[in-house]
Amino acid sequence: MNIPIRFVTDVWREECQPGDAEFHDAKVEGALVKDAGITFRCPGCNHLGGVSFLPGGWKWDGNREAPTVTPSILHNKGVCGWHGYLTAGMFIAC
Repeated sequence: MNIPIRFVTDVWREECQPGDAEFHDAKVEGALVKDAGITFRCPGCNHLGGVSFLPGGWKWDGNREAPTVTPSILHNKGVCGWHGYLTAGMFIAC
């Protein structure tokens, strides 16, 4: 099942649904890096997951509305083990 990403202002809220997400910033060597990754609700189990765009992490196409990240995402927290892709704003299971 494919689930569209839906950007929310606070992905930590309990009422968030699978596929809800927000961009997050990070501090690197004292400097703020905007859009350093995405925190999301797993499409499989609704637990929080995330990907980092910092060096050594996932690659992001720069599209804030319908992002594509590579390589695939393996969410192994919780019990679901969801594995898939975020492509053109859609979480697509393998």
